[in-house]
Amino acid sequence: METIKTLSKQSLRNISPETAVALITVCSLSQDDFQKIRNLRKAHGANIFPPYSKVLAAKKECYTNNSNINETPVEQPLQDLLDHTAKRLLEIDCVKESINWLIDPNCCDQTMN
Repeated sequence: METIKTLSKQSLRNISPETAVALITVCSLSQDDFQKIRNLRKAHGANIFPPYSKVLAAKKECYTNNSNINETPVEQPLQDLLDHTAKRLLEIDCVKESINWLIDPNCCDQTMN
């Protein structure tokens, strides 16, 4: 039985703050809802959710510098939104690899060999 518990704990992986932001958004969770889920998992030995402070920091990374965010309306200059979207896309590893492959002058030579 102890071996099963050890294997179970080893297979648990922490959820990144970015994934937690996605979960909160998709499931329309409030801060209180998220905290209840986090506390329940933690009480059962599965401390996989990040603290809400880290979730908020990840959420703020999704905003552009000139965002004006209130309770309901969000005002955003279009160019800032486009710049921010491009920046965030370039942070994704598979996008970086694809771009490097496209702009590498030797990419065609490497694939032909």
